[in-house]
Amino acid sequence: MLGCCCCCGCVQAHQANRRSAREFDRSMFWPIYRGHTGQLGPHARFWLLAVLVHTVASMPTAAEELIKGISYGPNPCLQRGELCIQQDDFMAPAAKPFWGSRFRGDLQVMKALGANHVRLYGNNPANSHRNFLDEANVLSMKAIVGMSDYPYTQSPDSCMATTNYDCYSQIKVQYAMNLKNGFMLEDGSYHPALGHVIVINEPDLKLPGISSPLFWCKGIVSAVDGMLDAEKEAGVKGPLVNFTATFSYAICDSCLNAEKNFNGGPAPGLGQMEELRAAFLNPISVGYVARNDLAAVYHSRFTNSFNTANPADDIKGKFLFFYEQLFHKVPVMIG
Repeated sequence: MLGCCCCCGCVQAHQANRRSAREFDRSMFWPIYRGHTGQLGPHARFWLLAVLVHTVASMPTAAEELIKGISYGPNPCLQRGELCIQQDDFMAPAAKPFWGSRFRGDLQVMKALGANHVRLYGNNPANSHRNFLDEANVLSMKAIVGMSDYPYTQSPDSCMATTNYDCYSQIKVQYAMNLKNGFMLEDGSYHPALGHVIVINEPDLKLPGISSPLFWCKGIVSAVDGMLDAEKEAGVKGPLVNFTATFSYAICDSCLNAEKNFNGGPAPGLGQMEELRAAFLNPISVGYVARNDLAAVYHSRFTNSFNTANPADDIKGKFLFFYEQLFHKVPVMIG
């Protein structure tokens, strides 16, 4: 399964609404549509993402699905009188004046643009996210939610500072709170609007850096292990969400197969994904003793992902062609 996501500029809602789904696909998938800054309601700005998810020839089915998403980070407090919240968790009740249907209605604007997914970055697990997910579900949208950097790198008890990149305990606590505060319904199932959970964003740049794959791989697999035990203790049942770790689009000279040449040089992003796969399949190789079967989790509910602003043709030639050879059964999201 292969999913491709192309990052685009901001566009005005009334202009994008005129585009058909087929036009949206053509302009935003391979040549990336480069829009311009505009207004979506009062002073809102969104980053558009176009995602194509399809199965490759070796998969059992030939189904193809088009996913169009928006990376959501409105910029409040730019001028007097604007909506303002003192946090970056835009799923929180405090941010409802931005996305609530009775208020500015940002989610409705995204839906009108043709989006069916929304990606979020800030995540304070003490906040309730139920109303945001309910609102997305009413619109038949799904959320791609990121875990906060706080337990990894910023907290006094962060796993980078105190537990040698073993993030099991810190992330288990955080994810248990997320489950309690909206990710899980009363019947124990995941909220239907929760699409993917980003375990960490660009770990190769901050745990502690790209030259230390052992540390950031240990951080990711231990974090997923903690999330799995948080699910068990909360009694999660039914269909499970996919986890992902979103890498940078950087070349990792310290990663597995760094000596390989792809299209005249090392392929960005692929080394990180190969390192992480090896860590999932054999956690002890990065100094971590897993409590759960992480190899099974990788094969059943893990999606690769990375961030980039590179042109789509560059991604196609330098990444996707080689990705399908190395990871032909693992979905990938490109943001």
